[in-house]
Amino acid sequence: MTKRKKSQVLSTTAQVMAAAPSHSSWFDMKGYKRQWAVLEGCNKKARKACTFVGRTVQFQVADGYAVYEVVRFTKTRAYLRHLPIGDAYRAADVEGMAVLCKDPENPKACLFGVPGRFIQERIRAEDTLGKLFAGRSTENVS
Repeated sequence: MTKRKKSQVLSTTAQVMAAAPSHSSWFDMKGYKRQWAVLEGCNKKARKACTFVGRTVQFQVADGYAVYEVVRFTKTRAYLRHLPIGDAYRAADVEGMAVLCKDPENPKACLFGVPGRFIQERIRAEDTLGKLFAGRSTENVS
């Protein structure tokens, strides 16, 4: 895995928050889709750079997803930052196994240090499913 500059590591969260839906209406679907497009763009950049840092992982929670960004990766741990997408769900099982540490970008938040192998396998599984379903449209699914 290659190392990324600090500005690149911190950019995913800033980009996602800039694309956040407006809170003037109950739910802004265009803003929600913008956030997911930003996440996919960040994932593509990190994939192209052959690194886990900058990638996002998602976990099914209720009727949505808890989304986390990988901000640091060591030999044994992956450090995740929660991204408030949609309903801003959090994955209790992921955060429950995590070692907490300070977030350098937001002093009021924390990073979740989880086993690196767990995140590697999760990202590989998401990539494999992405390849399997690439090119298939979900627009007509009801």
